[in-house]
Amino acid sequence: MAIVLVTLSLIATVFLVRNTPADVGLLPYGAVPGENEEAHSQDPTKLPGFVLRDALRSPWFWLLALAFVLIGMIVSVTQVLAILLKVYTGENISAFSLLLATWTFTLILWKPLLGIINDKIGVIWMMAITLGLMSLGFLYLPQMSTAASGFGAMAMALPLMAMVCMSAGVSNATVAPPLVLRQSVGARDYSKLLSLGLSFYYIGNALGAPLWGTIQSVTGNYNLGLYAAPIILAVIVVFALLAAKNGPKQWTNPAPTTTETP
Repeated sequence: MAIVLVTLSLIATVFLVRNTPADVGLLPYGAVPGENEEAHSQDPTKLPGFVLRDALRSPWFWLLALAFVLIGMIVSVTQVLAILLKVYTGENISAFSLLLATWTFTLILWKPLLGIINDKIGVIWMMAITLGLMSLGFLYLPQMSTAASGFGAMAMALPLMAMVCMSAGVSNATVAPPLVLRQSVGARDYSKLLSLGLSFYYIGNALGAPLWGTIQSVTGNYNLGLYAAPIILAVIVVFALLAAKNGPKQWTNPAPTTTETP
């Protein structure tokens, strides 16, 4: 299994790493010396956006960091999702497998679809749609806290739709943060801020898993967290919107203004 994982990872890396002269500021292959001596890469210090120091002083960066913590906590519901499915399906292993497989498979399908949605209408609307779908899934999950009485069409149709909705939000959690962070902090020190920003997402994961367990231990089920999650998801979208809208106003290197020529 380890050999398969390493092999697949290396093959994928080949398509991600680019090594061309233009990547390091040299002339393209085939260029004639003297025709264009200007390097083809932009000076990174002049790129629009925050430097790390200024980003750490911006309240909008920390608001976005808080949003990443919250979404990490919400997504950690995946740690208890299998428990809910097991309670609902009981000894019906076929039904349990079908629900879990639907959730896993649609995770894969949502990834490219999120990219298309982002390109069409932007990252904030993409977050609003997918986290809205996840909210619908959360509102239905309490119905799965008790065993199903039989498995007719409706007994499986609604849980299957809930799995599709939940996978939309879980896919969003790994697609949207880098995009909304880039929109908020710019390109200047994006790589440094991305590493820092995603750390807050994993902090949320670490905090969320025991929190879900605590809710079950105290109340006897996960319903309190499941009903609270849609409210928190709405707050996440609002935080992301505020950071993406107001962060660029404080950039160390402002974005170039475009002027229309008559």
